Amino acid sequence: MIINAFSGAGKTYLVDKYKDIQDLDSMDYHWIYEDYVLHLPKEQRKRNLSRKPNPAWPNNYIHDILSYHKKGFITLIGGSDSLIDYLETNKIPHLICLPTLDQKQDYLARFKERGNSKEYIDFWNDNFESFVTKKMQHKHVMRMLPGEYLEHTLKRIQILPYT
Repeated sequence: MIINAFSGAGKTYLVDKYKDIQDLDSMDYHWIYEDYVLHLPKEQRKRNLSRKPNPAWPNNYIHDILSYHKKGFITLIGGSDSLIDYLETNKIPHLICLPTLDQKQDYLARFKERGNSKEYIDFWNDNFESFVTKKMQHKHVMRMLPGEYLEHTLKRIQILPYT
């Protein structure tokens, strides 16, 4: 199963807890960072402008998504609408897990708590509603309940077992 989950939903937590889950963070495929930025933790590199587009994007990302999917992993991804369009056009099974619009402040607090940059938090403060609304136009959307992290959602819809 390929799961497109919103930033701050809890993808990293799931990877640390479950051996059959992979998190393919799109920024590691989309961007080539300047050397002096590479030492920064992943959350602090987000929205860092000391980067250039990777010419292999998006084919490099799609390749790895499909590779992990074929191996039977639950593959967690982020990504653009064009990536979701690719999955839908090619009839590749996937699910989009989205917060509700009224969860914006909860997500901004999650970003701050995990150490994201001010630029990253400001970006989501300005764009949260438009991203959620736009992704709602796709097929295979699952709404996350208020206060819910991705693990809870996947248990609720029986992709992950209750333990």
